[in-house]
Amino acid sequence: MTQPNERLSELFNRRPDLSAVEWSELYGLIKQILNAYKGWHFDNPEDKEDRIHDFFLNKILAPTSKDHSHYDCRPALIITMFKNFESDYGKKPSQKLNTVSLDIEENDDTSNPQDKCLEDGHRFDFSPDQLEETLCQYGLTRDQITRSASDFFKGLEAYAQYSVSHHLCADADRAVPITTIQQRYPQSATYYKINKLGILHKRNPMPADYDRTAIGQWLKNTLNSEIDSAHISIISIALQILCVVALEALDV
Repeated sequence: MTQPNERLSELFNRRPDLSAVEWSELYGLIKQILNAYKGWHFDNPEDKEDRIHDFFLNKILAPTSKDHSHYDCRPALIITMFKNFESDYGKKPSQKLNTVSLDIEENDDTSNPQDKCLEDGHRFDFSPDQLEETLCQYGLTRDQITRSASDFFKGLEAYAQYSVSHHLCADADRAVPITTIQQRYPQSATYYKINKLGILHKRNPMPADYDRTAIGQWLKNTLNSEIDSAHISIISIALQILCVVALEALDV
């Protein structure tokens, strides 16, 4: 019979080829290791569960090439990876997936040209001049990106629409946890599919191969540019427009 540590290493090193069942098995093994970890700095079980999910989604499920290095993946390695994840958790990354801030500002005075740009009550993190200048630089208009975002969002499965609207685009204090999404869509919202969609924790940097995800591919095709730090301004604008589309759909 395969020992737990051997099975952990086997699944960990075969991540590019795992089935949905095997992903669930790997999650169970890692959750068991982290639940036994003594270094937790909070006691709330729900916070602990969410942090394990964040770690799994962003560090274990992160896209891995088939020629990646192989590891003797024992519990100690998982604990070390988790400690590093915890260490980076509160740091402000230089390149973030969502510079998406869609707070509704009741007292904004949009008559000042330096104010944040408002559209249907949602605030863009750019002044009107910055927004138009960036769009012009890429030969794009807000209408073009909005139409593309609308088509993309409408084409998503129900779990994916819900993940974008209620997790990626929601304010931090209102974001629905991944666990809740999986409970709502148990058959479709698997770890693998959520990762392939491109839903990452808001504090984490955009991975180099984000264009392999559904949202990343949409960004690349819509913006006709690489998805990297050199284009982070237009990427941020497109993501914010996608979020406007997703949040407006909640009212329909």
